Amino acid sequence: MLEKYFPARAPDLFSTDTEGYDLTILRSLDFDRFRPKVFCVETLTGYEVNQPIVDLMQSKDYAPRGATFVNTIFVDNRCVRDVEKRPRTPG
Repeated sequence: MLEKYFPARAPDLFSTDTEGYDLTILRSLDFDRFRPKVFCVETLTGYEVNQPIVDLMQSKDYAPRGATFVNTIFVDNRCVRDVEKRPRTPG
């Protein structure tokens, strides 16, 4: 789907809430070709966070940066490092 609708580059935000198929979908992504800056992923399974999703995202160099009751927000660490490298302007 990303290749069809985003042939030039990945969208900045990728959100998934697929009632239990989130990990399967994330595992199918080509993170080298399509690398969204932010993911919003349903990670709550019952009353616990789906740790395999967190582990996968961290292995792809994404960090959890926020959450809602059922979702975790992952941000690409590469983007964070790029922003941190920018010179700061006074003011």
